[in-house]
Amino acid sequence: MTGFSANELEMLAQKAARGGGAYPAQAAHFGRAFVRHVAAGRPLAPVLAALEALPLGPIQTLPFAPDGSALGQSYAEACAAPGEGPILPPRLTCPADVHARLTALAQRILVPQSAASRQAGAGAGLTDND
Repeated sequence: MTGFSANELEMLAQKAARGGGAYPAQAAHFGRAFVRHVAAGRPLAPVLAALEALPLGPIQTLPFAPDGSALGQSYAEACAAPGEGPILPPRLTCPADVHARLTALAQRILVPQSAASRQAGAGAGLTDND
């Protein structure tokens, strides 16, 4: 288990949901719910099951109708008004196997580097002045 900031885990979970086929808004909700889930020390099996169910399943439906499950409770906390949920600790721990699964799904949204993609103009090129 390694320590991560809440923002790191939220963005990784959001990208993983997108990599699994979730819509952008549902992926954003999942990222926030994942952080609440980890911070509360809830079991991670429902999270992994939800990721495996993509592009359907709870990640697509729980933002609209949280149920009484542990993952549903995390969604309810994530969707609460700012300042109403529990305060998150400065660092969160995420088991290595869960982090690896999130990373593998998140990598699906990236384009592999190749000469053809560079010739097509992908990437920042020699300068990145954003």
